[in-house]
Amino acid sequence: MHGVITDRSGKPVPGAAVSLWWGRNYVSEKTRFSGVGSVLEGYKTDSDGHFASSALWPGDRFKVTVDAEGYGKAESPEITGGAAGSGICP
Repeated sequence: MHGVITDRSGKPVPGAAVSLWWGRNYVSEKTRFSGVGSVLEGYKTDSDGHFASSALWPGDRFKVTVDAEGYGKAESPEITGGAAGSGICP
């Protein structure tokens, strides 16, 4: 996953804290269906607002949160990872 963090006017936001959240569903005898999630990786945007992560797992859930000084916190919608080239991969 990779992206560019910009403000409302389209100006890049350097030094923003970007967190990649991971979630996975599993089956449990007690709850029949449960999930677990946590921060997978954290980044800082470069001078042009870019960030990049390592490979993601197909079928697991991901979202990105961004926090930068002078801006409010932002959160992406949750997505499900897909195989490269499937159109589902972020």
